Amino acid sequence: MHREADVALRLGEPTQPDLIARRLVKVGFGLYASDAYLRGAPPLDALEDLEAHQLVGLDATGVGFDYAHTFPVQHALPGTYVYISNSPAAQMAAVRAGFGIGVLSHRWAALSGDLTRLLPDYNAAELDLWLVTHEELRHSARIRATYDYIAERMLADASLFQHGMPAQASG
Repeated sequence: MHREADVALRLGEPTQPDLIARRLVKVGFGLYASDAYLRGAPPLDALEDLEAHQLVGLDATGVGFDYAHTFPVQHALPGTYVYISNSPAAQMAAVRAGFGIGVLSHRWAALSGDLTRLLPDYNAAELDLWLVTHEELRHSARIRATYDYIAERMLADASLFQHGMPAQASG
């Protein structure tokens, strides 16, 4: 947005007219918790059961683009928010530390390796991930090579982004 990077990934479609953007993958989000939290937590069989749980929220209202409406800060899930941060990394750390249940991207939660997905049929959000560069850089061979490589890798991992599991090897 302020020309801090030549190539960027953005959740949600960019609106600036001087950017070249390509929609790459869907990023899915679900409910996740650590084993430490789940050991002492009440059962969770339906969304309504969240009322008896502690929640870890993300306040995305000041991040520079509008995806806050997809997270439970504005459309609160039932339950008690014990921690809210404007940092996805801090939110992830709080969930991993056992503070409560959080809405996290399936990819990020899968890569952490130590979180449990709850209510697997519940999809908290699904956002498009866009690859962007400034229009002035579209003819740079260096930028083009980087842009194409990132797009290729992201598309190869589309299932990981959307569902939290790598694509099945064919053969």
